[in-house]
Amino acid sequence: MDCLKFFDGGSNKVLSSQVLSISPPIATATGKDLLRKANALLRFHFKVDPEQLSDEQFSELWQQLKWALHFESKRFNLKDGKNTLQI
Repeated sequence: MDCLKFFDGGSNKVLSSQVLSISPPIATATGKDLLRKANALLRFHFKVDPEQLSDEQFSELWQQLKWALHFESKRFNLKDGKNTLQI
C-alpha cells in the first residue's frame, strides 16, 4: 500500500493513498486554485494555518510574503556575476 508519513514532533501520521486521493491536486495553471496556492505558501513560509487567520491577518501576511518573494527574486538576480539588488 502506498503511504505518506508525517512526523510532526509528537504524533506520527501515516496516510494511505486512498486518503491522499480525496483532495484533488492543486492546479498548476496560472489563475486556477488561487486560494489553495496562497494557503500553501502561507503555511510553508510563515508556519501558520491560514484558515485560523482573520481576513485582515491573511491579507497582511499575503502582502508580506509577496514582498519577500519579490525581494528574494531580485536578490538572486545576477548580472555579470554581480548581485543587482538595490534596497
